This record gives sequence, C-alpha cells and structure tokens, in this order.
Amino acid sequence: MRNRLTVLEEAGRNKQSHLLLKCRCDCGNITITNKYRKPKSCGHCNLNKKFPKEYNTYNNIMYRCYTKSCKDYKYYGGRGIIVCERWRIDFFNFLQDMGICPEDKNSIDRKNNNGNYEKENCRWANSFEQNRNQSSNHAISF
Repeated sequence: MRNRLTVLEEAGRNKQSHLLLKCRCDCGNITITNKYRKPKSCGHCNLNKKFPKEYNTYNNIMYRCYTKSCKDYKYYGGRGIIVCERWRIDFFNFLQDMGICPEDKNSIDRKNNNGNYEKENCRWANSFEQNRNQSSNHAISF
C-alpha cells in the first residue's frame, strides 16, 4: 500500500518528545501522527472495508449533491440539497449519526424530500417506506 498521508506541518511533541506531524490523508481526513511511527493512512480509510454498505451510501450522497456530472445531480445538488457539514468532513460522523444499516435491502431516505442530508432528516428505510415518500406522489382524497 502506498503512503496516503501528506505532511502539512509540525504539531508539537508527545510525552516521549517525539515530533508530531499534522497530515492530510488522501481520503481528506486530517490526523496527527508520530514522525517515527508514521502510519500509511488515517485509519478511516479502512472503514469502507468494515462498513461497505454505509460507505457506499455516504459516497453516493456526496456524489449526487456535489458532482455536476452525476446524472442525478439535478435532483439533489442542482435543487440545492446539501450534506450537513458534520457529515461532509468525515464519513465516521455519518456512521455515528446514522448507525449501521439495519437490513441489507434498506437505503438512506430523507424524510423531507426538500430537506438536506442531516441526522434529523435521514433514516434507513426499506423500498416500501421510500416509495411512499417520493416527491412524485400525490395524495388523493375522495
């Protein structure tokens, strides 16, 4: 595995007087590491192996909201839907707030389709729940 950390600056010394370095991982996370035991990544990078469903969901949310070349961008980022800052800065924050997907067939659902991706507006939902919550649905009374 190639080294995924880029040193940004010195960050003081630890109790053993070893130099600490502030580094940015290729995944975007900032971490402090010991110069003499420099890891190859921040540690969060391995979360995609431990939590593949959740990690893919997170990446898809980010892609839909911030990548104009995404075919669905017009329904998300193009409509002004954003991801809360807490989630944008770290996948682990998303995982803490949403938890492990309870069932393999579930996916992320925004309770308010015009709302943003944030803890209060998101849930893991099955296809039945998601179909009932589509913006194209119309309530009919008779």
